Amino acid sequence: MAKEFTDSEMDNLLAQESLIVIDFWAEWCGPCKKLSPVIDELAEEYDGVVDIRKCDVEEMWKWQANSVSWPSLQLYWSRVVKR
Repeated sequence: MAKEFTDSEMDNLLAQESLIVIDFWAEWCGPCKKLSPVIDELAEEYDGVVDIRKCDVEEMWKWQANSVSWPSLQLYWSRVVKR
């Protein structure tokens, strides 16, 4: 299962030298709910290879600026967003 992250964790995550995938989602978003089990399955399958996280944009509102619509998957590698 993909892990949620907190504001305080973001800088530590981005400092990693590994690939990070963040799923930006919202509870009210139908497509987000459909994608969620797939994200969780991928997190289990690639555990230790890719750090897959979830960000509820309703709770972590300051990260909403990173996404125009939801669900939104963003890849981070060495502090750079790959879109």
